[in-house]
Amino acid sequence: MILAITVFAILIFLVAFRATGLIAAAKTAVTTANGAMATIQDKTLDDLQKEKAVQAASIGLAKSFISIAIRSIILLALTFLPIWLASLIGLASIDDTLTFMARWDVIVGASVIVIAGIYLYRKIRP
Repeated sequence: MILAITVFAILIFLVAFRATGLIAAAKTAVTTANGAMATIQDKTLDDLQKEKAVQAASIGLAKSFISIAIRSIILLALTFLPIWLASLIGLASIDDTLTFMARWDVIVGASVIVIAGIYLYRKIRP
């Protein structure tokens, strides 16, 4: 039963990871940081213009941080939900499930299966 709970939690993680838009939020943060660096290195701008652009980028990065943090908390909560529900109805304790999930062979096996699945998915649907 613990294996089934683990598989379900991993599937929830994969779906939630895509649904929360973490990658898009991270790309926004990187784009903002790159824009700030380009502004700092722009020799056609004076110091005041650079300062205003960097301040705007700083606010944008703070917003990105908050967005990524909230999305990560939602992702982790959704992933933990099946583990908690299974414990609540008496299928397996949280400790037993997390202990199983923390084993090196489970981590390696799950990683290989997920990476292979993503690779095959991208081959089928480019």
